[in-house]
Parts: sequence; structure tokens; C-alpha cells
Amino acid sequence: VVMTSNIGAHHLLGAKVTEAGIDSATAELVEADMKRYFKPEFLNRLDDVIMFNPLKQDALRRICINMVDQINERLKER
Repeated sequence: VVMTSNIGAHHLLGAKVTEAGIDSATAELVEADMKRYFKPEFLNRLDDVIMFNPLKQDALRRICINMVDQINERLKER
């Protein structure tokens, strides 16, 4: 089972991202937010927590273009 959350996303927006991933200070801030939001009983049931690197501007642009293209295709069908 894969679950996603935006908890701590505000920390990730300004994070220093390298090839190795997100800096440890930012990761600690996100983990602290998770501990404040979720009960320990829930967190202890998780096998792993993965923090994804924020999307770059170019990736966001491509996603938006794809979504607009999909909407245009649906509108053509009407």
C-alpha cells in the first residue's frame, strides 16, 4: 500500500536538493511535522517514509500541458 501526504510540503518548497536528495535539516523538519500530525501508533505501522524531490518548473509545465491536452480531447468528443 502506498500513501501520500502533503504534510511538510512547505518545508520542501525551499529545500536544498542535490543528487543525493533533500538535505537532512529539511528532512528532519518534515519528520517533525509528521510526528505532530500522526499518532505514534500509526507511524509505527509504516515500513518506510520516502520524501520525493520537489518537481522542477519544466516538469510542472509538461504536466500542465498534458492535462490541458486531455481536457481538450474530452471537449472535442462533445
